[in-house]
Amino acid sequence: MVAEAQNEPHDVRWKRKCLITLLTLFIGVTSVIAMVSVDIAKPFSLTFLRKPVSCEISEWSTWSKCSQSCDIGNQQRQRYVVKEAQHGGLPCPEQDSLKQVRFCNQMDCPVDCTVSVWSSWSECSQSCGNGTQERRRHIVKENQHGGLSCPENNALTEMRICTMMDCPMDCEISEWSSWSACSQSCGDGRQERRRHISRPLQYGEVPCPDVKKLKESRICKLSKCWSNYGLLSI
Repeated sequence: MVAEAQNEPHDVRWKRKCLITLLTLFIGVTSVIAMVSVDIAKPFSLTFLRKPVSCEISEWSTWSKCSQSCDIGNQQRQRYVVKEAQHGGLPCPEQDSLKQVRFCNQMDCPVDCTVSVWSSWSECSQSCGNGTQERRRHIVKENQHGGLSCPENNALTEMRICTMMDCPMDCEISEWSSWSACSQSCGDGRQERRRHISRPLQYGEVPCPDVKKLKESRICKLSKCWSNYGLLSI
């Protein structure tokens, strides 16, 4: 065979040598690729061999206390991720789906009665002497839903005594009294009648009369006087 190979033309021997070299290189490269492929495929093959683990979530918590004691409030409850998904298991839900909110205490709050402030005091009912003043307040809003009740009507008005300057008062005189009995039992006598000051002048304009004008007198004539001796002249 050696002799035959030596008898082959030169170009044939060169081609054979090149082919052998190429085959050697191909076998070497293929071996290297095979070894690398095994190393790379190892983790993937292990992954596919592991059992998928789905996400685990806790139970819902109890509802929180209502945010409002009356009117519309809200309550919340939550759940938590206990275990994350692994090896292609079912994924965990979005964070928004781990929380729930609902309305609570859908009842009206008590509304207390509202009363205005007191008005200013009115003018005095009298221009002089003693009078009265009053002031008022009014209900702005009635109570609702069990709130504090409004005051009674008589508690919405207040009164007080107001004292102005003394009123001017003219002098007042009583009526005349009846005439007195005659000063004599017979003949001519005198009778009197009087009146008195019932209220003296106080800051007024009409003064009281003179004392002399509070008394009047007149003559009274009775029957003639008689004695045991006859008619007496008077």
